[in-house]
Amino acid sequence: MKRLILLIFVLGTSQFMNAQDFSDDNKKERLYSSCVKLHPINLILSEFALNYEGALSRNTSISVIGGATLAGRSQIYNARNVFGFRGELQFRRYVTGKNILNGLYIAPMVYYRQIDMEYESYYYDPFFGYNDEYYDLNAFSVGGGVLLGYQVVLSDVVCLDFNIGSGIKYSKDNRSLVDPQQYYYYINIPGFDRSGTVPRGSISFGITL
Repeated sequence: MKRLILLIFVLGTSQFMNAQDFSDDNKKERLYSSCVKLHPINLILSEFALNYEGALSRNTSISVIGGATLAGRSQIYNARNVFGFRGELQFRRYVTGKNILNGLYIAPMVYYRQIDMEYESYYYDPFFGYNDEYYDLNAFSVGGGVLLGYQVVLSDVVCLDFNIGSGIKYSKDNRSLVDPQQYYYYINIPGFDRSGTVPRGSISFGITL
């Protein structure tokens, strides 16, 4: 009889602990269902990019990235009055990780970028020496690819996201119309300078919601 009571007690305790663990997991999952992140490296190109990622299920999510480029004077583009925008959409599937929005993921993505600026071009005059002129320069790029990344959520509050990948893009600009008399192909437009297969990568951080 004592053995039967002891067995019932052990089984009951085990079931209670399992139920408690399941309840705790559910509570933990309900603490957040999305992340808002910033892309600090994009600031080098005078671009402010914001990323919102929302969970669709325990191991899938949608990530939407919007960005704006604004600079009165840019050494990167060698131009003034730079304005641009971009949009990107990712579908993420997490293949590891116990909690949502956490672990190793694979993400197909598509994006569109556009930029306008007043490009500074130099020319040589035999009487007055070197002079500069400004031309209206614009470009756009559209593409898609696949990313492999890892995201970790620290203390259910801070998101750290890293990814690399590759894709195909098509870019077009009006460089040949801007300066047809000179070596227009020396004009460099970072991120818009060629079509074809290109590498991708990003680092972002933010908070959960």
